[in-house]
Amino acid sequence: MKYQIGIACGQNSQHYVDFLIDSIIKNTPQLDEVEILLGIDNECISKDSVNDFEKRVPNLNALFFEKDPNKVLSRGHGDIVNKIFPHFNSEFSVLIDCDSAILKFNWLEFLSSKLDQNNIVIGSEYEFGSGRYQNFPNVIFMLFNTKLLKSLDICFKPAEPPRDVGWQMPIKIKEAGYNGIPLKLVSPRQKQTHSMMKFMQSDMRGEEYQLDGVPIASHVGRSFSRTFDDPIVKNWTKRVREWNQSHG
Repeated sequence: MKYQIGIACGQNSQHYVDFLIDSIIKNTPQLDEVEILLGIDNECISKDSVNDFEKRVPNLNALFFEKDPNKVLSRGHGDIVNKIFPHFNSEFSVLIDCDSAILKFNWLEFLSSKLDQNNIVIGSEYEFGSGRYQNFPNVIFMLFNTKLLKSLDICFKPAEPPRDVGWQMPIKIKEAGYNGIPLKLVSPRQKQTHSMMKFMQSDMRGEEYQLDGVPIASHVGRSFSRTFDDPIVKNWTKRVREWNQSHG
């Protein structure tokens, strides 16, 4: 398999995952070269929904994990990412939050073509002022060289704030002599990026991630606390559908 896409699934994730998979299908012409790995926390996605996903995607593997009651929010997310990671064995792999959507047609080939023996990961950056590692890909959305990243023995569990899920990743990558390519975060909440907005609109929450001015993906965020019928999410999903209809 050339590509695997790992999605950590927790509370409220079922409808978000359905929407994300739909955006993957619309923007991935080589879908038969892709396996989707669903890391499902304590059966938060029904077996019927998994069956439906399997009918729509040629290769889908649902990985069911027991929930640790001591691991909630970011700790639970990091735990699921850690459990998904050993299942990656493709040439290139993707980690993407369930409350995200793909915006760029043929995105896998586009992003993987940017990697080389120095840059082994490409993906979303954290916003300025967040207190997190800047100008480097993070686990919200990233594509990476599977063999090289797995060789670094990264733990994705968070530590004390602001060390969020995947905080070890940029440190270990740079210590090993590698680097990563950040996708520019563009958002209504970041005034300095307003003139760059292409997908996002002023009345929306969330962000888009761009490479050379091209929107690649979007993340609405806070799926753990926002149900899929929240007005913020409805506004975002409407915009994703409009975008993918006009840019497919």
